[in-house]
Amino acid sequence: MEWMMAIYTGLYSATICQLAIQFIYRYWAIFDTRMLCYFNSWKYLIWIFYYIFFGVLWAFAVGHFFSMDDFGREYLKNEILLRYERNITDIPVLGLIAYEGDNVRWRNVYGLFLMTIISGIQYSIIIICGHQMYIGMKTKVAVLSPMVRRLHRQFFRALVIQA
Repeated sequence: MEWMMAIYTGLYSATICQLAIQFIYRYWAIFDTRMLCYFNSWKYLIWIFYYIFFGVLWAFAVGHFFSMDDFGREYLKNEILLRYERNITDIPVLGLIAYEGDNVRWRNVYGLFLMTIISGIQYSIIIICGHQMYIGMKTKVAVLSPMVRRLHRQFFRALVIQA
């Protein structure tokens, strides 16, 4: 069950990757249509592997680095019993515990670092493409008809709201 929870969190990462891919597509559709060839035919597999890779990497980070050991179970045992009236050995638990006494729990820090890098990459793509689209759309869509201009603005707003 713990690995099922890790896989579920990997789906979050894959979803964020898909949003980043949508931003890349919209940016290229407006500013560099030559690059849209990466969204055609077999090259589309690049994007599928992209979000699967980061989703699996995220799930691995959660499942491996946040799995509970004896210290973690002992640390949370009384809290889970007090708050939820459940024995911690009966339920699947993943945990991020920063310290074990005076020592840093590097295993948990590595997992947190990996997840931060993955989400940082995706949100950087979203922010950079979104900012470039916002800046460049004013001049780029000025030559288009009012109806197409409105459509591009709606696409941009939808992407921003999704993110």
